[in-house]
Amino acid sequence: MMKVKKMKNKLIVIAILSVSFVSLIRGTLNPGMALLYQHYNQYPPSIISLVTTLPSLAVIPVSFIFGKITGIKIKYKTAVILMNCFLLIGGVGPYFFDQIYFLLIMRFIFGIGVGIAITVHKPLILEFFEEDQQKKYLGYTTIIGSAGMIFFQTLVGWFSQY
Repeated sequence: MMKVKKMKNKLIVIAILSVSFVSLIRGTLNPGMALLYQHYNQYPPSIISLVTTLPSLAVIPVSFIFGKITGIKIKYKTAVILMNCFLLIGGVGPYFFDQIYFLLIMRFIFGIGVGIAITVHKPLILEFFEEDQQKKYLGYTTIIGSAGMIFFQTLVGWFSQY
């Protein structure tokens, strides 16, 4: 019984840290912005710059709303599933269409996923762990979130070369 509980705790920690990994990725497109300005040169730079700011515009209301209803009206599991759906659709969708306005819509959808991620990962720690473990894992989420941002910015920078 103790092994099962210990294994379950490890899986919960891995799940929470994986959500933390994607919680700061809304600005990771910055290394590729020069290419976007070149590719969409028929549009004003202010429209193209929305690619980086639209996710933040979605994050603010979504994190507020999901902060109020997650754990009360919807389960954490449902919130994580929704987060993954929005991140997947918003992250992969632009690959299929080469229109700036579609890209902006997908970035907004991506921001919804990031807003859910920001809302979910820290309350899950408070839900599943005792106070001494909470402090440790809250610190880990910050480290993992920063590592995720660095990883994805590096990845975008690398892909921008090709």
